[in-house]
Amino acid sequence: MNRKELLVTAVTVWDVRVEFYKQDAPLAEWARPTTQLVGERGEISPMDPMALPPHIPVRLTLSIRPERDDIRQEMANVDRAEFVEPLIGASDQRRDLDPPWGLSS
Repeated sequence: MNRKELLVTAVTVWDVRVEFYKQDAPLAEWARPTTQLVGERGEISPMDPMALPPHIPVRLTLSIRPERDDIRQEMANVDRAEFVEPLIGASDQRRDLDPPWGLSS
């Protein structure tokens, strides 16, 4: 029997975001809403790179806020949203999100 030792390390997640699309084109950089992390007690903080342990589910709550009127106007007609997890040391993860995306003014 050939046994190999499998080394599993933590993965660093950085720049987690939701990308919004209009007619299959992503919103312009200026029109992207701010993505922030919501802590266990409801505190809001910027998204910083975070190391996630292997094989342990981690639940995070994100806040997506279109903070200006011009951004809210751009987002009024989005037709698709995609959750994006850029990972250091692994391939990026992307998932389509079902509407409604919970955006309100």
